[in-house]
Amino acid sequence: MDWIIVKGICDWGHKKNHADKDARQKLAALNAAQVVKASLALPGLYGPEPQLNKVVADSNDLPQEERKAYQGDKLSLNFNNVDVRRLLQCIGEFIGINIVISDSVGGAITLILKDVPWDQVLDIILQQKGLTMRKNGNVIRIALWEELYIMEMLDLECKIRLEELKQKCR
Repeated sequence: MDWIIVKGICDWGHKKNHADKDARQKLAALNAAQVVKASLALPGLYGPEPQLNKVVADSNDLPQEERKAYQGDKLSLNFNNVDVRRLLQCIGEFIGINIVISDSVGGAITLILKDVPWDQVLDIILQQKGLTMRKNGNVIRIALWEELYIMEMLDLECKIRLEELKQKCR
């Protein structure tokens, strides 16, 4: 993927005219996310094409380095068409951690899980709904992966620009 394209799209969202800044930034973020998503989908971009049809019957069939060790308290859930936001709030209450859920998170999910560690349940829900999380202290932020990626990209760009300005002032 060409970084210049993404940077150009992000710069467009930071015009000096603040009249409709929020709308421009959201549109710029969505455009940049689409560019990133499309670029990552190109076959062979990062080595051999992934084998999406491979089904693993049991996580024990995965190599040790690919297995994730889940350690949270176990819980059982049986929900049909439950609101994802409400379910995430319930998990937050269960584990005693603060969860901040983006406005972009929505929809419903059906799941039947028995004696599954809460951190694995959270991963399952996030993967199923195309979401991701960032943990900072005892707060978990949940949003669409594109949204958090763009926010982090913009934050990094601001830090780079600030460092460039510091260098110029010296």
